[in-house]
Amino acid sequence: SAVFGQLIILIVYLPIFTLEGIEGKMFKPMAQTVAFALIGAFILSLTYIPMMSSLVLSRKKKEKDNISDRVMGKVETGHQKLLMKALKFRKTIIIGVLILFAGAVFTLSRMGGEFIPSLEEGDFAVEMRILQGSNINETKKATTQAAHILLTQFPEVEKVVMKIGSAEIPTEPMPMDSGDMIVVLKPKKKWTSATTFPELSDKMSKALSVIPGLTTSFQFPVQMRFNELMTGARQDVVCKIYGEDLDSLATYAKKIGSIINTVKGAQDLYIEPVVGAPQVVIDYNRSELSRYNISVADINRVINMAFAGQTAGALYEGEKKFDIVVRMD
Repeated sequence: SAVFGQLIILIVYLPIFTLEGIEGKMFKPMAQTVAFALIGAFILSLTYIPMMSSLVLSRKKKEKDNISDRVMGKVETGHQKLLMKALKFRKTIIIGVLILFAGAVFTLSRMGGEFIPSLEEGDFAVEMRILQGSNINETKKATTQAAHILLTQFPEVEKVVMKIGSAEIPTEPMPMDSGDMIVVLKPKKKWTSATTFPELSDKMSKALSVIPGLTTSFQFPVQMRFNELMTGARQDVVCKIYGEDLDSLATYAKKIGSIINTVKGAQDLYIEPVVGAPQVVIDYNRSELSRYNISVADINRVINMAFAGQTAGALYEGEKKFDIVVRMD
């Protein structure tokens, strides 16, 4: 009986080994741990337990029933009486069970299912991106406008915290044209604009669509980090295309994006740009340069100072060193 019970529990965990993706990475270690524990218990129940039982347990037979024996005796007597009554109405009971089973199957088939439902964490984590190659000033302008819209149009928002680019220790490398916004919300009973998190995120996304070039993705903070750790992307569903030609990758990405937009339930689609970053191409008139006795290196230095800035010295604050950068207006 012990082996039979262990096998039943072990069989229940076997389907978990077939899971793939995030579900498989989350639950396979748990299933393996339980399976190894049950296999160990299976071996012990056939070897160690019988031997220890023969040494430790008393071999004297009980003469009086204890409390557990009396309780189980009453349960068995009651069950036997009900069983005898039920056997008189076999057809009725069987038909009733079949009707209940059919009703349960019908209800279950209409419910739908989700293996890992989204947990309502209470706040929003919003991934924001503007046009590729934009500088930090444009990002600050767009994100500040987005925070102002959320704070003024939605009374549910308590405060907004924004992070742009990468930190000093780049554990999460991000370009200057993207940022993370944490929207701290008030308790759900104080909401007025919406009643559910999906409804509120839809309204917020529509309100932020007035900012040109801004794409947003509303998720929960822990969920977004977990997706990023597991798949390298923050969205729930990710489609990756591999190839060597960047132009072909961009073309197929746009085609797939247009198809995904037609799927019911898809929202906050973001296509990561691989081409199209703005560039300034400068052609030098070398005959004119030689006439004025100007070298290409001198012009490159001036252009570099205009766009990126040139280091003119260093500033020390204790052990910290900061470069003094001169940039043309």
